[in-house]
Amino acid sequence: MQTIQRRRVTARIPALDGLRALSVAAIVIYHVDDRLLPGGFVAVDLFFALSGYLVTTLLLKEREKSGAIGLREFWKRRARRLWAAAWLVLAGIAVAGVFKVWTADTQSTLAGDIFGAVAHIANYWQLAQGGYLEQFAEPSPVRHFWTLAVEEQFYFVWPLVIAGGMTLVATRGRKAMWGILIGLAAASVTIGQFVSPERAYLGTGTRAIALIVGAILAFAWSSTPLAAPRNKVIRRAVGVWAGVSTVGLAIAAFTLHPYDEVLRRGGFLIVALAVTGVIAQSLIPGRVQYWLSAAPLEWVGKRSYGIYLLHWPLIVAVGPGRPAWQVFLIVVPLMTLGAEAIHRGIEIPSVQGRWSSRFMARGTMSLATVTVLALFVAYPDTTAKEQVEADLVAVSDPTVDPTEGNEEASGGLDASTTTTTCVPAAAAQSQTNLTSADGLFDPSTVVDLADPGAATCGTQIDLLVVGDSTGRGFSNGLASLEDPNLRVWDRTNLGCSLGDEDCPDWRADWANEVQLIEPEVALLYFNPVDDLKGVDDADFLSLDGLEQKEVALTEAAELLSAQGAALVFVAVPTPRGPEGYFYCDGHSTDSRCDPAWVEAWNATVEKVAAEYDAPVLNVSGYVIDLPDDKAARPDGVHFAGDALVNVAVWSRPIFDRAVYAKTQRDIADAQEAFSN
Repeated sequence: MQTIQRRRVTARIPALDGLRALSVAAIVIYHVDDRLLPGGFVAVDLFFALSGYLVTTLLLKEREKSGAIGLREFWKRRARRLWAAAWLVLAGIAVAGVFKVWTADTQSTLAGDIFGAVAHIANYWQLAQGGYLEQFAEPSPVRHFWTLAVEEQFYFVWPLVIAGGMTLVATRGRKAMWGILIGLAAASVTIGQFVSPERAYLGTGTRAIALIVGAILAFAWSSTPLAAPRNKVIRRAVGVWAGVSTVGLAIAAFTLHPYDEVLRRGGFLIVALAVTGVIAQSLIPGRVQYWLSAAPLEWVGKRSYGIYLLHWPLIVAVGPGRPAWQVFLIVVPLMTLGAEAIHRGIEIPSVQGRWSSRFMARGTMSLATVTVLALFVAYPDTTAKEQVEADLVAVSDPTVDPTEGNEEASGGLDASTTTTTCVPAAAAQSQTNLTSADGLFDPSTVVDLADPGAATCGTQIDLLVVGDSTGRGFSNGLASLEDPNLRVWDRTNLGCSLGDEDCPDWRADWANEVQLIEPEVALLYFNPVDDLKGVDDADFLSLDGLEQKEVALTEAAELLSAQGAALVFVAVPTPRGPEGYFYCDGHSTDSRCDPAWVEAWNATVEKVAAEYDAPVLNVSGYVIDLPDDKAARPDGVHFAGDALVNVAVWSRPIFDRAVYAKTQRDIADAQEAFSN
């Protein structure tokens, strides 16, 4: 039997530091611009697997040496290793808020975010922060603490698992521990089948697979702690494993996205096996270990924790919309200097036990006090989200007047809400004597629709509004006018219009609403759509992509005008940076926030509108003429408050024009048919 030499467990292995360096570099690139490395997040799994391997190795070694695992000492070591630096960074983030580094929206939730980080539940705290607007707000500067939460939850439970498992090993042999490890791995993979992609990405149950696979490697190689077995067959097999894994991880880094379905359906297991294969290879002396042990990589690897803590808040502070090279130019030097200071001033003395427990406790209390005071001082009076959210409530359906004989047409609609009073045509006309939205029509020129004083509903317009959240806000603005000549039927859907694939079927829904409401006017108000429902989308600005948009808009126009409704289209403005860029994942180019995309979209809208001889509400031009766009669109996208009312007043005459123009066309068509 081959003699296996035992290796003394050392504090650090240079090759593993090299892996840490490569992993944290991938994470930084991914966070600066995820288009550069869409799957760079898989580097987090390498950190997880490495933690699972190292912690399990040390626990097994301690159990073998002393016959027990000192839970208190283990948790104390983990706290010293991780939380001295983390507390300092969290306090710095809180103090930065006093100097208005973060937006008001971010500042308003920062206390909860920091609490989630300190309580080691940041991943589940983030999952709980749902809502439409939350997903488009500036990301929290402590969002990256979700990975630390997963690890801390693992550190709390894992010593108990190892202690219990090794007790069973003493009586039933190593197969008992194998059963536990494989059972936990199977449970982790199974959980992914029953949760959403977002929960799979952030949940401990699903992400624990990398930690568990790392632990399996540690148990399999427990006879050679922090080293590979000397058996040549095993080492050759590991070489093949690592080679295939490296190719697979490279492909994943350029093709995967965080919420891809494949991840929760076994993908995280494959990634865990791949990163663990790379870890195993780094423990075998040879060229790979030599390259990974290079001095620059080792230097970065030793400071990788500080780099991880600092890089994300620095990226958030720089703000979205900048070219990636500018972000790198600002963030990399600052995070490197900060990580060096954290490594020398915090990590080394804390891990080496130079600070007494009393000193650590006092330092923690001091940082906690600074954090709480800073959060209190910086708490904002109001936020853009609060201003916008008030105007994104679905507008109630107008009550159908039974005297109009339309009560049966309201079946399936909510007729228990607001009533729009019918008034004489002449009186109603005086309330809409406004400058038109496109400057081409004066409503006063078509007053002559009814005898003075005649009590009739002939001028009352039923307006059907379809679109996304911007259309929803516009519906609220129109409803706030309480115009007796306008009844607003709000059929907008937050985040949806002509797509995306997760949205309801707009074709069926809109066709049903048109049949029930029989509107005089249908308004299409939504931002550029880059994911059309039921369409294999081509590149947005390509000829095929633009043709797809035109076909979808034409189909929508045909559907909405099927009962004779006049159409009104909207030319939308470009989101205002930096706040508006969060609606495009922080990207100002190659996204819905790209002026080129918006211009192409509006050109397509105008082309389709011309085919139907329909007016276009030029909201884009309206925004350009605003003296203060930031006050009008506090989040860079949605009008809010008084600005929303002003937009409604400005746009109101276009609906009269649409009805008038449609009537004139119908008369002309009828005359032509009669003459023929």
